[in-house]
Amino acid sequence: MRVAKRSLIAAIAAITLVPVCSTLASASSGARSSLASKAPATSAVRVLGGWGFSTPTGIAISGTNVFAASSVGDSVTKFDATTGALVRVLSDPTYGFNQPQAIAVSGTNVFVTNQGGDSVTEFDATTGALVRVLSDPSYGFNYPQAIAFSGTNVFVANYRAFSVTQFQS
Repeated sequence: MRVAKRSLIAAIAAITLVPVCSTLASASSGARSSLASKAPATSAVRVLGGWGFSTPTGIAISGTNVFAASSVGDSVTKFDATTGALVRVLSDPTYGFNQPQAIAVSGTNVFVTNQGGDSVTEFDATTGALVRVLSDPSYGFNYPQAIAFSGTNVFVANYRAFSVTQFQS
């Protein structure tokens, strides 16, 4: 057992660590600087917000549109990925948003899991029109946390039920 342990220690000691980012290397050498001052001059870093975000929890991209779920705000915000401009905020109670978590786009529709409402909301990605709110107990949603697609199949991870629900989009 000691021979294997020594071999492992020797292998770990032989690994050379290379800084991934000059900011991290500077920070570790004791230099004081901000991340912004170390960013390349050509960098296009933006922090988007100010549209009523309250605890954004999920994000999905469709073309030049970005959709962000806001858990505490019970809303979904759509903004333009190119310009950063706000397109719309969906927060009407008819959408059934209740602590929205995960968000995914399939074709022309957006799907959002609502962990507080044990449901999934589907709406049109272009117009924002509500398509449906899936909340029937037969779906087995229980604190839905994640959503993914494979073709026309939708898969939802149910945190408290230790299960995955599959249905057709």
